[in-house]
Amino acid sequence: MAFVIGVVNAKGGSGKTTLATNLARAIQLDGNEVTLVDTDPQKTATTWGQKHPQGYNLPVRHVDSTLPEGNLQERIASLLDDASIGVIDGSAKIAKGTGAAVGASDVVLIPIQPTPADTWGVRSVVEVVKDTGTTAAFVISRQIVGTNLAKEVADGLKGYDLPVFEHRTSQRVAYAEAMFEGQTVLDVSGAGKAEAEIQGITTELAQLIESK
Repeated sequence: MAFVIGVVNAKGGSGKTTLATNLARAIQLDGNEVTLVDTDPQKTATTWGQKHPQGYNLPVRHVDSTLPEGNLQERIASLLDDASIGVIDGSAKIAKGTGAAVGASDVVLIPIQPTPADTWGVRSVVEVVKDTGTTAAFVISRQIVGTNLAKEVADGLKGYDLPVFEHRTSQRVAYAEAMFEGQTVLDVSGAGKAEAEIQGITTELAQLIESK
């Protein structure tokens, strides 16, 4: 069975797809067979997968997040049979989609933008994570370089009693440019800073998994 990493947040625009696609690619480049499961009705990750250059070999499977939660969780698992690691790009809805994504995951990452509203609004996701007992951590996403807000938000997240990764993604054009090409910041030139962010998050994820 595949080891499954869920990237989950009920709020749209939190950076789920950016984190999920880049993380899946980083794990694949480490020598693993990876499948990305897209549960978002907008199918952003699915569209990204359709634009892959030849030989990319990172399958993206879409699953309807409006299925009953039990059926959705089973469907997610069935799409990962041939992979050693699965990455779930969670839907932007808390109810069935998020519960199934968390339930299907061994570890969950919760990307969150550094704003007070996002910090307060993540409570519903944390409740789902804690109800299932799933290992989870926050990843601050789309931080604005040169500001202190991300640190302030990281301090505010400590009240949820979940770890907050030190590495973060930033608002960088490289992420969008790479996605338009069906690739990631690990594949394109001139994206060294963004690549370092993803590699740092991948390292912290490995440490989180080892600590389980």
